[in-house]
Amino acid sequence: MQFMHCVRARIICCYGPMLVLMALTGIPRSAGADNGAALELQLSPDQVFYLPVGSEKEMFVGLVAIRNTRVSGIRLECRQGPQSVEIAVTALDRSASGDPVDAGKTETLLKWKGTPVGTFKGSVGNVLSIPLDKVGLPAISLKIVPARRSPLPDGGPFCAVQRTLAAPGPGACMAMGALAACCRASELASRQK
Repeated sequence: MQFMHCVRARIICCYGPMLVLMALTGIPRSAGADNGAALELQLSPDQVFYLPVGSEKEMFVGLVAIRNTRVSGIRLECRQGPQSVEIAVTALDRSASGDPVDAGKTETLLKWKGTPVGTFKGSVGNVLSIPLDKVGLPAISLKIVPARRSPLPDGGPFCAVQRTLAAPGPGACMAMGALAACCRASELASRQK
């Protein structure tokens, strides 16, 4: 009996501070509807592109590079609508002026010419099949997931491809390797394109 009491005391002494720290920092914390939504797109068997949706006042723009003779990439404009997530998808034309992954500014990427594929809506938990047959490519699947807890010091939104994070400022784009880019824009900027 005294042995069990001693074991319990050691467990509380050793693990108590860790449990308090986990409670204070929110780890593990499951992301819910109050944290927003995000998209996940499988780029390769071992790489997933994570793109936050943003809010009604701000949107995130993702670019997935395609090495095709006609299409240079797929642009995903994500915003939170009143009832659901809205994603405008455009297949970007190949251009002699450069690679859209290196656009640098959201405005440049939003003005890049392309073929509109459509606007799709869904909620957390939905998987959307986006047909790209208009541009001769197979369909892609976008998974709408709860937003992840931010690893950034300010708790702000971020994009990710595996362990590579990007947190562009308003109006900026950040390349995430050769396969993807993440951009941030105000809702007003997206409507003026």
